[in-house]
Amino acid sequence: MASPIVIEFYTKPDCHLCEDVLSLLEVAGHHWSLDIRSVNILTDQALYDLYWNRIPVLEFDNGATLEPPITRERLTSFLRRYGAVPGARV
Repeated sequence: MASPIVIEFYTKPDCHLCEDVLSLLEVAGHHWSLDIRSVNILTDQALYDLYWNRIPVLEFDNGATLEPPITRERLTSFLRRYGAVPGARV
């Protein structure tokens, strides 16, 4: 079985764009093996300074990042490009 692809999901509470991306990730999780790690940027000043005007941001375990606009098509393209195998489940 393939290992899940690890995604750091930089977010903050009450972010409607973040909620939309979380929904996309949940759907993608039906097709790919994903390990999504939500990171609240409000808990770390350095993260806040880096991402406050860029969230939601997805950072893949190979260092690639996906920034808004994050659509289903862009997310799918990234998952295919960065090694997640459709249907691979842990």
